[in-house]
Amino acid sequence: VFVALATGGAVITSQFLGAGDKENARLSAAQVVTMACLAGLGFMALCLAFGENIMRFLFGSIDAEVMEKGLVYFRITAMSFPFIAVYNAGAALFRSQGNSKVSMEVSLLMNVIKTEIIAIRDKFADERRTELTTLEGEIDVADLIQEEDMVVTLTHAGYVKRIAKSTYRAQHRGGKGIMAMTTKEEDYAERMVVVSTHDDLMFFTNLGRVYQIKCYQIPEAGRAARGTAIVNILPLAGGEKVNAVIPLPAEEEGKYLVMATRRGVIKKTALADFVNIRKTGIIAVNLREDDELVGVALTDGEQQLLIGSAQGKAIRFHEDDIRAMGRAATGVRSIDLAGDDAVVDMSIVSPGDYILALTEQGYGKLTREEEFRLQSRGGKGIRAMHLTEKTGALVCQKVVDLEEDIMLITADGTIIRMAVGEISILGRDTQGVRLMRVGDSAVVCVERVAKQPEDEEEADPNDLDGDFAAPAEPEEPEI
Repeated sequence: VFVALATGGAVITSQFLGAGDKENARLSAAQVVTMACLAGLGFMALCLAFGENIMRFLFGSIDAEVMEKGLVYFRITAMSFPFIAVYNAGAALFRSQGNSKVSMEVSLLMNVIKTEIIAIRDKFADERRTELTTLEGEIDVADLIQEEDMVVTLTHAGYVKRIAKSTYRAQHRGGKGIMAMTTKEEDYAERMVVVSTHDDLMFFTNLGRVYQIKCYQIPEAGRAARGTAIVNILPLAGGEKVNAVIPLPAEEEGKYLVMATRRGVIKKTALADFVNIRKTGIIAVNLREDDELVGVALTDGEQQLLIGSAQGKAIRFHEDDIRAMGRAATGVRSIDLAGDDAVVDMSIVSPGDYILALTEQGYGKLTREEEFRLQSRGGKGIRAMHLTEKTGALVCQKVVDLEEDIMLITADGTIIRMAVGEISILGRDTQGVRLMRVGDSAVVCVERVAKQPEDEEEADPNDLDGDFAAPAEPEEPEI
């Protein structure tokens, strides 16, 4: 207790009576140390004179032997009071004067710096002599991107990626395919388009809006990667989802965009109305309640269109039946749907084309275009495929070429690439053959791609990478 009192008194004395520089100090350093020494001697004399009483006051009644030993230790401790007080007083006084000296030096240095900076400002302060401008002909980001064919894939949950088209190889009909991407639970690949890295892509959403970006702005990812969330690339609103992706041609004159909705509405708008698309997107079609955009086609105003429904209906009519409208227009009826039927696809059809029809359970066929007669817009259509419980609903009705390949993607992310020429050509009102074994999954996306060279088509069945699946046994067509 008395050690603490002596030390505290010495420190307080040195701080408040001897702090600061010598001119402002109320006591000199020698006086501070002397006062500390006298305080220590006073405490020592008090402890030596009244040690026994202090011990009894602090500890109560104790044995004589313990009291005798305690007084010895107590007196030895009391003799150190003057030394402790002097040491602490000197240390506190030194720190106080030292801090004051450092503070004075820092303040002086800052004043010098401030004076020099003001002098430089007054001497060299004039108007800017250089001008920052954008030079014409500077390097464009696109010039640094290698031009190559890419497969852009968009999932149902809104993840997008691009991958080199050469990654995929053709397989025979009936194979199991290779893994195209790793998806989250309840997610699956939904849209796929093959473009160049320098092409502009137009993204149409279910809410009738359109956005535009370059292909190389989409992050490239590996074959099994999930990709990047589309909301990190496009400023989509809440509940908005991309459901159509088409490349933008270099020339807009004489071109039209034909848009079909799920409830059987179709609209044609000049491509020139879609130039200079803002980053926040623009309105492509004014949708009615409970309707959404399902298909977009780029035309020249002289094409014939084929609309397919989930219940296997199809209607073919000329583009002239649709008058050109503004971007905010709603459109006209394309097909008269029955019950809960819905439009699943829209394609441009020309003489000599083949129509690919494919169902959820992997059944498909090719049908010659002449079996789909030309009708007037707005009719009920004709049967495009014989559907059963085994085949499932129709998910695709596209115009294809016998000299190209197609890619099929299932809900679990499995992909298969096959030559169109290997698919059976059957009549319009037939069930088709199995093109892909889907198991517990279902086909959700079919896209056309260019045919690969002959040396890449054959797969080694002993390939250790697992990229190739053995072809299934051929099936007889079911009529």
